Amino acid sequence: MTGGAILLTGATGVVGSAILPQLDGHRVVALIRRRVPGDAVETVRGDVRLPALGLPDEVYRELCGSVSVVVHCAATTDVGRVAVDHSVVNVGGTEQVLRFAADAGAGLIYVSTAFVHGDISEVAAASTYEASKRAAEERVRASGVPTVVVRPSIVLGDSRTGEIAQGQGLHMVVTGIVLGTVPVVPCRPDSVVDFVPQDYLATVVRTLVDLPTDRWPAELWVTQGRAAITTGEMIETANLFADRLGLVREPTRCVPHDVIERLFLPVFLPALPVRRQRKFRLLYRLARYMNIDRHLPDSAQTRRDLGLGPVPAPRPLLERNLEAWWRQAGGELAGSELAKEVG
Repeated sequence: MTGGAILLTGATGVVGSAILPQLDGHRVVALIRRRVPGDAVETVRGDVRLPALGLPDEVYRELCGSVSVVVHCAATTDVGRVAVDHSVVNVGGTEQVLRFAADAGAGLIYVSTAFVHGDISEVAAASTYEASKRAAEERVRASGVPTVVVRPSIVLGDSRTGEIAQGQGLHMVVTGIVLGTVPVVPCRPDSVVDFVPQDYLATVVRTLVDLPTDRWPAELWVTQGRAAITTGEMIETANLFADRLGLVREPTRCVPHDVIERLFLPVFLPALPVRRQRKFRLLYRLARYMNIDRHLPDSAQTRRDLGLGPVPAPRPLLERNLEAWWRQAGGELAGSELAKEVG
C-alpha cells in the first residue's frame, strides 16, 4: 500500500469485524448500511448494491481522492436458506465496488471463499452462494483493477478466545452435537471439514494491505489444506466436549448422506418435534460442506513468502470455539435448560 485510506465493506460481519481492529494505524472508512461497527471508526452510509455505492456525489468524490485500497468483505453468505438471492450483493455489489476502485485508482482485496474450488463434494449441487462467488471472481479478474482474491474456508472464532461476532452454520452443527439435539450428521467419517480462525484471516488481509499492490499474489487460499480434520474427528471433538461438561445425551454419529436421504428423512424425521425437524433440515442443507472429498488448496508457500505463519491447528481451534459458545450461552445452566435456548 502506498498510503491513503482504506475503504472497508462488510465491517459489521464476521470477517469485517475481525479485520477492523487489525487495521489499527491506518485511516479506515467503513461503508455501512445500518449497523455501526464502533464509535472510533469513521463511517459513510451507503449500499454496495447501488451506483456510486449509494453515496452522495461529494462523499463519493472525496473517497475517490483519498482511498488507496478497498477491502471488500460485504456478502450474502447464508447457504442454509434456499430462497436467498446471493447474486444481488455478491455479484452486483462487487461490480459496484470495482467501479469505485477504478474511479479511485485503488487496489482491491476481495474476500471470496475457498468453496469455489472445483467440485468439492458429490453431496448436493453447488449452492447459489458458491455460484455467486465464482461469478464475482470473474468480474474481479476482468476488471483491470489491481486485485488479490482471498479464499478462506469456513471462518470460525478467534484462535485464542474462540469468540466470534455471530455464529456460523458449523457452530449450529457442533453445538447441536454437544446438546444432543443433532443425533446424526449426514456425512462420511473420513470426509474433510476445513475451517480457519477469523484472526488469522484478518492478519492475512492486514499483511496484504501493507504491501504495494504490485507485490500482491493473484489469489491466496486461507485454508487448513492437508492439515484439515475429518468430519468424524469434528464430531468426536464435540462429543468429548459434551462428556467433559457431564451432559447426558446420546453421542452423535456419522451416517452417510444417502442413508439419511433414503431412511432418516422419510421415516425418522417426521417423528421429531417440529422445531427439531426444521433444525435438521437446515443442517441437511449444510451437508455439502461436511462432505468435502478432497483437501482444499492452501497457498502455504505464498503465505510463508509473505511472512505469515501456519494456520492454527483445527482441533484446538474447534475446542476453543466450543468453550466460547458455552461461556456465552451460560455454562452454569443445566443441559436441558440450555437445549431449550439452542435446540
